[in-house]
Amino acid sequence: FTMNEQQKEFRRILKKIKLRIQERDVPSKHFTINFHDKLEAVEDELDVKTAGMALTLSLYMERKSDGILKINGEIMTKQDIDAILGMDDETAKGHLDALKAYGILDYKRQKIEVIETKGKNKGRVKNISANVYKMNPYHHYMGYLVGGNKGRDFTKVFKEAAKEYLDYISLEARGLLYKLLRFVHFQSYYL
Repeated sequence: FTMNEQQKEFRRILKKIKLRIQERDVPSKHFTINFHDKLEAVEDELDVKTAGMALTLSLYMERKSDGILKINGEIMTKQDIDAILGMDDETAKGHLDALKAYGILDYKRQKIEVIETKGKNKGRVKNISANVYKMNPYHHYMGYLVGGNKGRDFTKVFKEAAKEYLDYISLEARGLLYKLLRFVHFQSYYL
């Protein structure tokens, strides 16, 4: 190779790498991994509404967030969860507590930064103490499979497509889908 050929080859490889990085950032390619063994372990215990809540909330994990639920890049608050699920505060809390008891979801109080959405301080960042919600990575995962997780059976759920379709079905129907996930083939998506 001459110096000019090496530079051309380097630019070609660099262009290819940039395209792959851009493809990774396309939200339609993002999916959650739902492990069959954990789905089976809690299947009989969860009522269908709580199961529907687990499926819905799992779609709010983001890449490299370690399972923390986020909405538009911001940490999801209890008010966000209530709004997404269309539930009042007490009903949602009961389901969240059930998900925590079964080890599917965890939450604990932490200091977080939020953006003011109302009033004269709209747009400013402030620090508050709030629950931070996190999906258990042994139940639901987003990212590359490493270690012992590589050998586990799972089903992928593509986040953006699922959010679009779930808007049209009830929480109970979502719960039924959640309970059927372990019967969905990981490649063909047939039951």
